[in-house]
Amino acid sequence: MRYIGPCAKVGLGVTISDDARVYDYARVYDCTCVRNYAAVCNHAEVTGHAKVSGYAIIGGWAKLKGYVQVKGGAAIYGHSVLEGDATISSGVVSDVHWWREIP
Repeated sequence: MRYIGPCAKVGLGVTISDDARVYDYARVYDCTCVRNYAAVCNHAEVTGHAKVSGYAIIGGWAKLKGYVQVKGGAAIYGHSVLEGDATISSGVVSDVHWWREIP
């Protein structure tokens, strides 16, 4: 069952399904999709057409913008920023700014 914490902010166009969780002071806006067992927490921000699925965790002060996809067992945290068209399906990303211009 999905969970949205009392301090989390979730916009109107967002889809949160399955056992996904958005909590702490996390912010999720626009056409974002958070599903399966994924979690967006701490002060993380997910916007645009981003998709977070599988067992992925977005935490810390991380920001996902645009057409970013984070899935599988990937973890994005720290002060990381992923923008544009990027897909991360495994591993840990911390304190990185990844930007790719959308054609």
